[in-house]
Amino acid sequence: MSLHLSYLRLLVAMLREQVGRSARDDRGASAIEWAVITAIIIGIATVLATVIGTAVTNHSKLIK
Repeated sequence: MSLHLSYLRLLVAMLREQVGRSARDDRGASAIEWAVITAIIIGIATVLATVIGTAVTNHSKLIK
């Protein structure tokens, strides 16, 4: 799971840099904002999927 968080942190850092550049040049700011929002949602979904998948796997071993 820490690997997912590392990738998410890298993605957020890259997107922050891009947003910083777009703030200086206001063209395309809306598209960058949507990209950041989308990346955050994808990151959260990935983390939740990993946590849920791990929980299901661990609990299925208890049921058997």
